[in-house]
Amino acid sequence: MDVVEKEILKIKNGKKEKIFDSIVVEKQINIYLNNNLTFRLMCLPTDLEFFLYGFFFSNRYIDEPDEIKNLKIINNNCFVEIDKKITNKIFTLGSSCFSSFFSIDDIVGTSTNRYIEIQKYDIIKIMNKFQKMSKIYKQTGAIHSAAVTDGENIHFLSEDIGRHNAVDKVVGKIILNRYDTENRILLTSGRISSEIVFKAKRANIAAIVSFSAPTSLAIEVAEKFKILLIGFARGKRYNVYTTDAY
Repeated sequence: MDVVEKEILKIKNGKKEKIFDSIVVEKQINIYLNNNLTFRLMCLPTDLEFFLYGFFFSNRYIDEPDEIKNLKIINNNCFVEIDKKITNKIFTLGSSCFSSFFSIDDIVGTSTNRYIEIQKYDIIKIMNKFQKMSKIYKQTGAIHSAAVTDGENIHFLSEDIGRHNAVDKVVGKIILNRYDTENRILLTSGRISSEIVFKAKRANIAAIVSFSAPTSLAIEVAEKFKILLIGFARGKRYNVYTTDAY
């Protein structure tokens, strides 16, 4: 279940009215890694299997899907078994502000890759299509969306209360479907942080396009990795933040 109906009080022009509104579901998910409670996080409890694969891949606990030896989801408890041993410390993560364990030290040198030629893509058309496909956002206004596109078709669209979670769900779908991400674009509704860029790099994605803005470190990391970064893709305009791409 992703949406519930709740009676609320609507105030308009000083008048009160009781109506039913669509509210997005938020739940705490407990992740047990090798039988140890390791992560607690808040998310939209859909596509959890994809999320778990994407989360563990993005954070480099696994490099291939089959490195997860066993995965079981029981209500809000997720049990994951891998060969790698990590600390038993419990990480409690919010819904949107932090969900990765990267360091700026992970940026080594400058990528020899080339930026994709953004002129080949109709960014406005793609983002309009992406927005129309984000159904839960239309219902609730309280959700983030992410997807990947080849420039024509949009694949693996996922939604979550956390922008990082939505991206991890997409990454999970990418690796489980053995999807070729060469010259592909990550679409996201939320702010582009350095973590989002790291996730894109990890999934070998060439560009990121968002309705929102990037941070300074996101731009720095994107330039190092030669990942094209576009923000404020709204209406009939967008901003290119990796200016050396042109």
